[in-house]
Amino acid sequence: MRVLHLGLTSILLVFALPGCAGFHTLPPSSYSQAAPAKVERIAFDQDGDPYPRSNGADGLELPPQPPNRNVAFALRTFYATSQPPYDREALLDKAADRIVTNMRASKARRVVFLIKGFNNSYAEFENEYAWIRDEVILANQPEPLYFVQVYWDAIHRGRRTFPAPLAYFADSLTYSNHAGDCGLRDVLRRLPPGTDVTFLTHSRGAAVALAAISDPKYDEGITNACQSSMPGHSLPKQLGDVRLVAFAPAIGDGHVRAGVDEARADIFAQLDRFYVGYNPNDPAVTKKYFGINIPDRFGGDTRLGGNEGYVRHVDELFEKEKLRDSFQVVRFDRRSHDWRDYIALQDSANCLLWAGKLVAGPSPGCTLSR
Repeated sequence: MRVLHLGLTSILLVFALPGCAGFHTLPPSSYSQAAPAKVERIAFDQDGDPYPRSNGADGLELPPQPPNRNVAFALRTFYATSQPPYDREALLDKAADRIVTNMRASKARRVVFLIKGFNNSYAEFENEYAWIRDEVILANQPEPLYFVQVYWDAIHRGRRTFPAPLAYFADSLTYSNHAGDCGLRDVLRRLPPGTDVTFLTHSRGAAVALAAISDPKYDEGITNACQSSMPGHSLPKQLGDVRLVAFAPAIGDGHVRAGVDEARADIFAQLDRFYVGYNPNDPAVTKKYFGINIPDRFGGDTRLGGNEGYVRHVDELFEKEKLRDSFQVVRFDRRSHDWRDYIALQDSANCLLWAGKLVAGPSPGCTLSR
C-alpha cells in the first residue's frame, strides 16, 4: 500500500513541477503549400486565431521558428504592428471561399473536418491525416468528399520537455476549446446553408468539434478570449446533415453534461448524430498508469472515452431527452490510445466510419443507425 501511495504521489507531483510544459504545435512556413487534391489545411494558434498561408500568400510572413526552441505567442500580438495588418476575418473568409470553391469543383457532397488530439506536433498531425484520409477512407469508396485538416495548439512532447505528457495536458484543454469556439466555428458560419459536414476526431479533437458547435464550460478563472466579429454561444442552425465521429474522445462534463443528471442537449441543435468509440482499456482516457488510477480532477475530465459507467449514464440522459438515435456508441477493447490501433479493429471502426457517411458499409454486426 505504501508503494502505491508513493507511485500516485510521484505522478501527481508532475503537475507542480516548473519547466515541464510541452512544446507548442506550430505550422512550418510551408504548411499551406502543395496540399493534396481535395484538401484544405487550416491552422489555429492557442487563442483560436487562424494562421496566414505560407510564403506571404495573405500578405503576411509566418512567425519564425528558431532552431531547437518552441515558444508560445499569440498571432494577434505578433502581428500587432504589421503592415498590412493582421485581419482574422479576411483570413477566415478566404479559407471558407477556398473550401466552397474546391468542393464545387470536385463535386464533393460532404466536407470532412479531420481533428487529432493532444500531444501532436505538426508533422504528427500531417502523417495521421494523410493515413486516415488516403488509406482508411478513400480506399473504401465513399461518396465524394472534401477534407479540411485542422491543426491546433495541441502541446506535444519534445526535446527537454517532461517525458510524461499528462503533465502539460491542462493547457491543451483550453487551447482545444479556443480552436473550436473561436476558430473553427467561424469557418463553419461561413459555409453555405445546407452544407453537409462530418467531424472525424481522435482524443481531444472531439473537444475542438463540440466547442465549434456550442460553447463548452470553461474551468474557473478561464475565459473565452474570442475576437470574432460574429459573437454568440453556439453555431447557428444553417448547415445540412452534421455528424461527429469521435474515437476515444478525451472529454467529459462541460461538453456532454450540464449537470450530474442533465445532458447537454443544446449540442444537438446543430449536430444530427454523435457517434462515440469508447474503450475501457485505453490508458490515456481512463488515466490508468502502472496500475494506478489517477483521479479525474487531475489532468481534465476524459471519461467519455473510456469510463463505461459514465458512457452508459450519458447515453441514458440523452435518451431521456428523446435523443436516443442522435447519440450512439461502440465499445472497443484494446490497451492502446493510438488511433491506428482503434482502426485496426476493423469491424468496430468501419461501423463508426460508415455511420459518419465516410466509407461504404456497414460492417458485419454493426449496431449503429444513421
